[in-house]
Amino acid sequence: METKDRLQLAWGLALILMGVAFFFRFPYVLERVFSGGQSGIFHFFVKLCMILVSVILVGGGIKKLIHIQRVLNRPSSDDKDRRNA
Repeated sequence: METKDRLQLAWGLALILMGVAFFFRFPYVLERVFSGGQSGIFHFFVKLCMILVSVILVGGGIKKLIHIQRVLNRPSSDDKDRRNA
């Protein structure tokens, strides 16, 4: 595995971890945001946006891991040369 592939793998894992951490952390952050007594539609919009950010982070990480897995499982040109010899 090349250095670039390792960095991409680490980046994909970091995206997933941040998405999960963000999802479990945002209820505590919302308590501080909602202490001002805003309307109900504001609460709904903020929760929706935070959940959407979490889903995008996890989805991006999963997409990156799938891409790296496909790249690593693809036969290289050296493998093709060895089979043809």
